[in-house]
Amino acid sequence: MKELVTGIPASPGKGSGNTLVINGMGEVPTGLKKGFVLVTTMTSPVFVPVIKMASAVVTERGGRTCHAGIVCREYGIPCVVGAANAMNILRNEPIITVDGSIGKVYKGLEDCAEGRVSKVGHRYGSLGEESENPYPAQPEERSE
Repeated sequence: MKELVTGIPASPGKGSGNTLVINGMGEVPTGLKKGFVLVTTMTSPVFVPVIKMASAVVTERGGRTCHAGIVCREYGIPCVVGAANAMNILRNEPIITVDGSIGKVYKGLEDCAEGRVSKVGHRYGSLGEESENPYPAQPEERSE
């Protein structure tokens, strides 16, 4: 696979999907479906609903302890941060694969597990198993 961008590994695993490059929340398209790769300058708490829908996240700024890295580790989403010029480089790439374990972004789909080809919109944990959110939303408890 052709390597497009290198950054800091912030959350392990691999994720592939259609590339969504945005500068801020005002650019998020309506009717967005789960499974894209979010590429942005940096994230803040207002990005959390969009991050939870992503198969992976790439940011131009930040380090392992930045907002994107922490949130992605919490939700089991592969993440690469500090990837200089990622938005310009990835803007015209329709499908990319993010390897959050080593901090690399590749063109197209890459094998995410031994003997298994990645599917657009899927992510695989650091051990190669397909992963969903390890912390699913819990029903709200009511205290009376």
